[in-house]
Amino acid sequence: GLNSNETKQKIDQIDIFIEKILGSLNDDDLIMIVSDHGMTDNGSHGGASFDETSSFLYGYSPGIKYKQTINEQINQIDICPTISLLFGYPIPTT
Repeated sequence: GLNSNETKQKIDQIDIFIEKILGSLNDDDLIMIVSDHGMTDNGSHGGASFDETSSFLYGYSPGIKYKQTINEQINQIDICPTISLLFGYPIPTT
């Protein structure tokens, strides 16, 4: 479940991993952190509910000296094409 010890341990492990990456970024680097799906309070993550299909995308670059937070909803299906376009790749068709 969302509040289980296993989930908390995994989040701590990922936090440490991200901190290491952030410490090694150059000014022109970009890190994008994206979840592939959400999870309900009881741990379900394979269904079609809002909690299960909610995702996030976080981008950070040390060279950007301003902070901008955007809290908008986008469709989960739009994340992959958006990232593809940002990196100059064609939008995946399958």
